[in-house]
Amino acid sequence: MILEIVGLLLLILILKWIKRSLKLPDVKGRYVLITGCDSGFGKLLARRLDTLGINVFAGCYTTKALEEYRKASTTITAVSLDVTDKGSIQKAYQVVKEHLPENTGLWALVNNAGTMGHFGPVTWLSEEDYQRPLSVNLFGMVRMTRTFLPLVLKSRGRIVNMTSGSGKLAATNVGPYSMSKFAAEGYSDTLRRELYRTGVTVHIIEPGCFSTGFTDMPAIKATIHRNFDKLDDATKEFYGAGYAEKINTIFEDTIKTFESPKLHKVVDAYEHAITAKYPMIRYVVGVDSNILIFLNTYFPEWVMDFIACATLPTPEGAK
Repeated sequence: MILEIVGLLLLILILKWIKRSLKLPDVKGRYVLITGCDSGFGKLLARRLDTLGINVFAGCYTTKALEEYRKASTTITAVSLDVTDKGSIQKAYQVVKEHLPENTGLWALVNNAGTMGHFGPVTWLSEEDYQRPLSVNLFGMVRMTRTFLPLVLKSRGRIVNMTSGSGKLAATNVGPYSMSKFAAEGYSDTLRRELYRTGVTVHIIEPGCFSTGFTDMPAIKATIHRNFDKLDDATKEFYGAGYAEKINTIFEDTIKTFESPKLHKVVDAYEHAITAKYPMIRYVVGVDSNILIFLNTYFPEWVMDFIACATLPTPEGAK
């Protein structure tokens, strides 16, 4: 009986693997738009898809990135794009539409653009400190989808959204980022269900800690100290003069422990979501993201609170 159960489980796993390995037979020549192609995952994905014969529109925030693409490649179409600016998005839409052959839509819209925003306890932050990560990570996704959806509908294609493991488990000292990713998760789930009968599918990438600009320790340290310095005297006294540096140490240790240089794993997930015959709804990428999301799903909240707060320093006023 035990052998039969084991055999059945192995058969299920093999069939699942076969199903996931099936690719679209005619992906070459399709059109994909990616946001946030200046660096990191977006830049790597643009190059990967280009090698597969996919026509890539690479959305770039900086003029420098635009010039680099235009000098380096004649097959990737670099497009000026600021996902926080409706005017910029409309101009990008016109560029994409003009480059698409007649009666051809976008096979995939990849909402990859993102930013970390402010670091430090949420009690240190003002309303304005939440605006940038929400505008890029959430509303940028909303703006892009609203504008380009007609082109994706024309191809009965796919929308692939970048969220984060921090969009499933509230991370300390990155409140604005975590909040924006929680909201992006909710938006993506709602969008997937509302497009259920249209032929357009929605897929979510949930990476952990990878070696991108998000893990720039000098920038993190400067932001934390700057946010501490702008506090009123009473709040500074409550937390203590050394609290900011203790948070910096936690960030440094966490990045050293979990940061992965294997950015290709995220690009692999993106590629599968775009080119697979049977793509997954969610792609959890990275050991840290897989472990934390698993624990957060199956363990009581008090256990997760203990784990999340295990290394947090105690404010001087709470001792």
